[in-house]
Amino acid sequence: HKLNSFKTMGLLIYVEDFHGHEKYAIYSDFSIGTEREHYTLNVVSGERGNLDDSLLEQNGKKFSTFDVDNDENLRTNCASERRGAWWYDSCSLSNLNGPHINKEERA
Repeated sequence: HKLNSFKTMGLLIYVEDFHGHEKYAIYSDFSIGTEREHYTLNVVSGERGNLDDSLLEQNGKKFSTFDVDNDENLRTNCASERRGAWWYDSCSLSNLNGPHINKEERA
């Protein structure tokens, strides 16, 4: 939160899969709320890049951890189920803090 409390910040998300394919998204307006606001995510739609804009689903969501369940799923704690703290809606598609699993190796 302290990183972005004084001015508008941008965010670059860069990912690479197990085959070396690279994708990215650039957000020009990004901020995280205070502790009192449960570190609510505030992000404007990805303006550039080739990565699907799955972060928009998390916009306005509170940060959840295994011991502080702020997600909107009433049946489970998404941070525990997805094994990573994140701004979950209902155990959403994006979770950059969770484990990176090669689905081909699991099959």
